[in-house]
Amino acid sequence: MVYYSLNDRRICRKIASLEYFAVCKNKLINCFHVSNKSDTVRAYDRYFRLVGTTIEGTPEFASNGIYAVYYAPGDDLLRFHTHEFLECFLVISGEGRHRTGKNHLDLKAGDLVFLNVTQPHSIEPLSGDFTVAMVVFLPRVIGIADTVLENSERLKYFAFLSPFINEKNCNGCLLLALSEHEQHIFSLFFLHMAELQYNPSERSKEMMINNLKNILLSANMLAGQKIRIGNVNFQSAFDYINQHFKEEIVLDAIAKAAGISPSYFSSLFNKVTGKSIRSYINELRISAACELLCESSLNISNIAYTVGYENVTHFNRLFKKITRFSPKQIRRNGKPF
Repeated sequence: MVYYSLNDRRICRKIASLEYFAVCKNKLINCFHVSNKSDTVRAYDRYFRLVGTTIEGTPEFASNGIYAVYYAPGDDLLRFHTHEFLECFLVISGEGRHRTGKNHLDLKAGDLVFLNVTQPHSIEPLSGDFTVAMVVFLPRVIGIADTVLENSERLKYFAFLSPFINEKNCNGCLLLALSEHEQHIFSLFFLHMAELQYNPSERSKEMMINNLKNILLSANMLAGQKIRIGNVNFQSAFDYINQHFKEEIVLDAIAKAAGISPSYFSSLFNKVTGKSIRSYINELRISAACELLCESSLNISNIAYTVGYENVTHFNRLFKKITRFSPKQIRRNGKPF
């Protein structure tokens, strides 16, 4: 699904010439009028301020709701920080490192990264040519209330925000390693947004939002195949769990899907998600139970059995622990938010 209306003939020519730009990345970058370093600094100061370790949006950012830039990260992002908005960036060139706590991911050209508001993180260059194209935004610009950020569990109900879901995150972020062709497609969207940010026109914000929607929906479709943690096929393990969580599921089978030993997978899973495999499965089951409570006429006992629990008392106890509500309250009042 493409949201960008290709009325701008210049952008049509850029997309039509994709094979040409694949020959030389600099030609792709140079065809956009993107900002220089001094412009970037001035705009950043207008839109954001650092309060302690939190990057907060100024009233101007709150009013606009979206900001895009193409630049070389430096001292501004070396220290650990959090922010009150969603962030995604594409590594255009060079190598860098993204840190969350004691964990890190090495970045290279073609890596697409998504960060939600809960992750303290830092970005550092590992090579002199490290550049990124970045967009930060508030959910309201794509028609979703900003209050969704108060509880990251809500993100899974919105296709646009799926790349920011915690359970998909690897070392604090979702990282998609793009093919060369995919990298050039995403570069068009990111660099066009950066151009619109610094060379505004009457329809700049509308076109920026359309580009953002393209990025989010395309990333959502790619996410099932592209998550990487070293050489571990971690997404295959997630896929296996998501397909079989209503059954009696064993660690050996999940680890086999990832291609590693059960003990190593268990340790890695906890490090990546911040929870045990059992806790993750219970959350999937309870989430499925919530859907059935709201959308079916099955009684609570049958729902417990359907999502994988043989003991209804155990189901009720877990349900309240995870949602803070009883199954009866959810059936009466709807989903827990």
